[in-house]
Amino acid sequence: MSGAVEKVIDILESSVHLLVVQDINSDEFHNIKTHTILYAEYVERKIFLYTSTEVYTIGSESLVQFIKHLPNNFIRVSKNTIINIYQVQSFIAQSNGNLIITMKGNEKLMVSRRYVKSLKEALIISAS
Repeated sequence: MSGAVEKVIDILESSVHLLVVQDINSDEFHNIKTHTILYAEYVERKIFLYTSTEVYTIGSESLVQFIKHLPNNFIRVSKNTIINIYQVQSFIAQSNGNLIITMKGNEKLMVSRRYVKSLKEALIISAS
């Protein structure tokens, strides 16, 4: 299979992954598709999921366990953050070896040096 075909298959598979999440503002539970998630953060033993319009929380499992339930387009970029690489708009290298990425919706996140190489590899694979 070519890289383009694999990318289309991955996009289609990611569009059918659903998560049951809790809205942090109303405490209501919702089903959301994983492809709508921009990024997730692990803060105070909770995982917060950010979409372009809402913020949700999902349980208290570790980030390592949570990422196992997500499609391959999610990648870790710091100790507490994972991103959806299909939602990356741009990135800028910093002199200290970190990257600053801009997500769709202009949210800026830092990629620590430890995860820069794996992010670049994932972006190259997703672009091919």
